[in-house]
Amino acid sequence: MLLVNKGDQRSGWTVTLSFPRGRLVAAWVDGAEQGTASFADGVFTYRSGVDLAPGASVPLRFHFEKTGTTRPTSCTVDGTECSGR
Repeated sequence: MLLVNKGDQRSGWTVTLSFPRGRLVAAWVDGAEQGTASFADGVFTYRSGVDLAPGASVPLRFHFEKTGTTRPTSCTVDGTECSGR
């Protein structure tokens, strides 16, 4: 998943993914300070550890097992539906 700050100010972010039958194995960000992750009741939430500059991007990688699907049933960034799923 590639996160892009399309705004005009530095901004933190929160990603929420739903994998109702999955088990989270690992989550990490490449090229940015690590944030905090939680996984409860099939919902994965990742909060940024650093604000993202306008126009900047950062990849978020995660690994789930036994989800029954390769894609989450829902995906949001700061409450907005993910694009390009």
